Amino acid sequence: MSSDFEKYVDKTLETSLREELIGLYECESSSISFRTLIGDATFPIDKLPIDRTTWRDLITKFLSICQSLSLDKLNNIFFKLYNAHQGYQYLKTVSDILKKEVKTNNATTRKIETSQQKMKSFLNLKNSDGLTNNDRLNTEILNLYQIQVELFRTTITKAGFPIEQISDKEPLEVIIFQFLEKCKGLDDYRNLKIFKALYNKNRGSVIIENTVNYLEEICLKNKENSLNNIKINEKIEESQPIREEPKTTASPQKTKTDYTVNYTKLSNYLTHKEWKKADEETLNIMNEICEKQKDDFWNEEDINRISCSEILEIDKLWRESSNNNFGLTIQKNIWEKLESIDKEDIIQEKFAEKVGWSQNQEYLDWDQPSFKANVYGKKLGILPTPPPFTSLKRTYPGLIPFLVNKINDCQCDSFS
Repeated sequence: MSSDFEKYVDKTLETSLREELIGLYECESSSISFRTLIGDATFPIDKLPIDRTTWRDLITKFLSICQSLSLDKLNNIFFKLYNAHQGYQYLKTVSDILKKEVKTNNATTRKIETSQQKMKSFLNLKNSDGLTNNDRLNTEILNLYQIQVELFRTTITKAGFPIEQISDKEPLEVIIFQFLEKCKGLDDYRNLKIFKALYNKNRGSVIIENTVNYLEEICLKNKENSLNNIKINEKIEESQPIREEPKTTASPQKTKTDYTVNYTKLSNYLTHKEWKKADEETLNIMNEICEKQKDDFWNEEDINRISCSEILEIDKLWRESSNNNFGLTIQKNIWEKLESIDKEDIIQEKFAEKVGWSQNQEYLDWDQPSFKANVYGKKLGILPTPPPFTSLKRTYPGLIPFLVNKINDCQCDSFS
């Protein structure tokens, strides 16, 4: 896993920064002022050598130690350095990158915390009978699923709930309690999908219906706020005078979706029709882009971190190698045809059957003959499979709507 410093400062920029810092400080008689400056910014100064060290070695050691520091610490350090030496090109570039990333991370954290707080507030809200929504949901879901535990688990799993975080060996009361506790930590959109799926199976439940209505209202407000923010930002940009950017040899800012992705392995596997290896490599690429581990759960925010150019490249490689039988836009077209005729609660099951991920309501694994037959028979849309790459393929259809939305946002219809 890359360090925070490596994520945001590539090797070219680091080299330029090193030379600039060496030139900046070697005119001083000692390293005291430099050490004081970064020490005040919580740099682990005890790890930096003092005596008989050239400036080149000192700066190299400093940048080496930066590899182990958190984003917040790096931001403080380079903010202090740039404030003391404004006008230095590469120092400014690094400081700006780190400052922007901290701001982005803080905004994301606040968004998640706000979402979690809203769900907690709703669940803790007391009704006229003195019971909280949490109490009523707990009783209702417990009654509904006390005989059908597996149905409950299947329903919420298909809707994107991280089922692996709840043990199936616990008593039902504990499972329901853990389920509601986990929901408090999920985002509004995922909770809406989960409770919609529960309500579709239990149309007579008033408390589940109220929960769905509440979450729909919150998600609608979130969408309206996002659109308003976009419009405000567009107006601000339009009002700014056009300025000619100075020419610079500095590397551009690096964002989380701005990786230089290597598609060589994927292209080779696809050329030689090594479908399983190509499927695994596709997921490796997506994990690299979104900084995910192999078995990590994926959601809508993760999909949105993949850039349009990366979606385009992955889709193009799959379609070209399979004569348009496999690919993301192929899956999108299948989903949208089902979506136009089916209700939301059954689209996912039909989609899984349609592309060959399941058979007779049983999800297939790569090593099963039926799945291999579907792949080598080039069943339309069976590949690539969505992350995570595990045997729990029942989670796959839940990610397809997010992929479809991403492809449509990127106007990827022109890809095919």
